[in-house]
Amino acid sequence: MKKVVYVTVVGKLFLRSRNKKRRIRFELDKAVNLILIKKKNKYKLKSRNRTFFISFKEEDRKIIDEMLKGLWTVEGFDILKRRKKLLLKIKLKREVEVEDKPKTVIELNWQENKLVATAFKGKKVLNSKTFRMKNKIADEIVEYAKKFKKPVIVSKFDIPNLTVKSALNGINVVDSYPISKGLRIKPIIAGLITLIALALMAMVYYSSFGITTITVVKKVDVSVNINEKVIVYAPGMGTKEIGYIRTTVYNGSANYRLIIQLANLETHCGCEVIAVQIYDGDKLKGIITPLTPSLIIEDCESKIYTVKIFYFALKPCCIKIALQASVELI
Repeated sequence: MKKVVYVTVVGKLFLRSRNKKRRIRFELDKAVNLILIKKKNKYKLKSRNRTFFISFKEEDRKIIDEMLKGLWTVEGFDILKRRKKLLLKIKLKREVEVEDKPKTVIELNWQENKLVATAFKGKKVLNSKTFRMKNKIADEIVEYAKKFKKPVIVSKFDIPNLTVKSALNGINVVDSYPISKGLRIKPIIAGLITLIALALMAMVYYSSFGITTITVVKKVDVSVNINEKVIVYAPGMGTKEIGYIRTTVYNGSANYRLIIQLANLETHCGCEVIAVQIYDGDKLKGIITPLTPSLIIEDCESKIYTVKIFYFALKPCCIKIALQASVELI
């Protein structure tokens, strides 16, 4: 399956003297037909009769080298000024081949402040590994996924560089994928299993002692999988998805009451969480705030409720949040 991935590479422009900054910035803004070349392991940007030197981070050099070989297409570029430094921002595009018939599902979930990857084949758990948050976590997740046959990564969280680095290794990243998908059962056997399951739910059989009715016990479980440490990288107001709450109903449907409570909320000065939003698909089921720290939802089927936070930040900050959920039959 073909997939188009985008990546942004930022390089620092070398300026030999400070008094040339304004003039060089003006010339770059007016420049046309820019040409990026590599000579003696040094990168240069040429425009007409001017040459500007550029330095890239080590992890970006490989992408730039691939671009010079024609593997990436330049979508656009921009000249930025940050903290008295001039930066060249290049947006690149590439079409890659990713696995469209995976045999192993790698599901990512947050547990406390750690990321847990669980590998499934059908409904069977093959392996599990815990990752600590650090700069190269995307590389570690990709290396872990490559150990399994035809993997797909399932993540509801925005992990920097994971989509691009996975795609470059032929691995697709999606926000949802049925764990049971990939199980191959012959249609006749599958039909028999379904009929047997339905029969067992309300079976009445005769014995020498009379008639006995088998009663099906209803059961509902709930699990909370959220990112308890959320980083807001830029000032402003916005909504950020942080995870999900899953309810599982066994033995058919059952009426239940889901109770969600705000267990912890910590923000830095200049950052405020206005509300925690609970969604069923695209439908908002309710909100939780510090003033109204609990929410009750009634349902009868297995559901995955998406959890989002609505925040306002005056500067980059870290939000620590914890939710508790319980369920009872009604």
